[in-house]
Amino acid sequence: MPGEAAKLLQPHQVMVSCSKGISLASLETVEELLEGLVPPQFRSRLAYLSGPSFAAEVAAGQPTAVTVAAKDDQLAARVQALLSNPRFRCYRSTDVVGVEIAGALKNVLAIACGISDGLGFGNNARAALITRGLYEITKLAVARGANPLTMSGLAGMGDLVLTCTGDLSRNRTVGLRLGRGERLTDIQASMGGAVAEGVPTAVAIRTLSRKLGVECPIMEGIHRVIHEGANAQKVVTEVMSRELKPEVAPDIIKGVIVNGSSTNLLEVLAAAGPPHTPAVAEAPPLPPPPPALEMVALKEAAATAVESTKSILVEGGSSGERAEGRERAEVAMRPATVAVMAAGAGAVLGAAVVLIVSRWRRV
Repeated sequence: MPGEAAKLLQPHQVMVSCSKGISLASLETVEELLEGLVPPQFRSRLAYLSGPSFAAEVAAGQPTAVTVAAKDDQLAARVQALLSNPRFRCYRSTDVVGVEIAGALKNVLAIACGISDGLGFGNNARAALITRGLYEITKLAVARGANPLTMSGLAGMGDLVLTCTGDLSRNRTVGLRLGRGERLTDIQASMGGAVAEGVPTAVAIRTLSRKLGVECPIMEGIHRVIHEGANAQKVVTEVMSRELKPEVAPDIIKGVIVNGSSTNLLEVLAAAGPPHTPAVAEAPPLPPPPPALEMVALKEAAATAVESTKSILVEGGSSGERAEGRERAEVAMRPATVAVMAAGAGAVLGAAVVLIVSRWRRV
């Protein structure tokens, strides 16, 4: 039992948890569960590893980057130094809540992406699920006191992208088979004891979101498909037909501004205060016109471009066609030549040459 094993811990040791999930009974994260199991004097020596890291690839020495989180930055730095090597790079964070929430909730979205792929929806749908799903994770994490910026890091977006797109993802595979019409019980029976964590986590997320009063339509829809047998096509239509609204709610923006990594959502909003409109900086003055010699050089360069372009355009035609082509090219090039001279920049010259080619082809 974990409680019995905790008695064997020595004061000089550090425990690094690689587990992700939420308790169905208590809605506690792994961090909260561990703190209740280990001796009180050992709680300050707990660290948590999370991020995009399929175990098979780590074991094979494939380049991997993860996040090590601990409430004490010195402890996080110590674990970071101990675990990092040229093939396994660790970044550190003190936002344990954010790292834990992100690691647990991404499994549900992986099932959603699998269902989408199994139904034959395209890349657009998968990208929308990942992005809007991450937003729902962020809202839940902020409501639990996390720093919203953690969701854009390895433990958030990084792990989410891997789990939602990788062929080694058990959760995505379950979703893929659900989308193709298989029953969940049959899928689980064929997994040989392997666990798709997103299946039970979908229940925990639904309970957690309702408890916190956080709207999570995608997570809610996934729960209905997995555990209530709802039609996935119908759920997609319902989610896509919801009331139109801003992409990012003001509370998330304010949370980013004040970096509420150790506060709850209400404290974040209070600290942010009313929106602030920054002063608009004055535009820098326009540069002086180029000297006369530069203007002459630009004009000569433009003329050379005209001749070169005319030669390319009329090459291979009869003498009459070449004459007509030169005349039309000169007419088309005049405004572009003026633009080059007025801008005083050689970059516009290339645009002028492209302009004359496109105009000539339409003539």
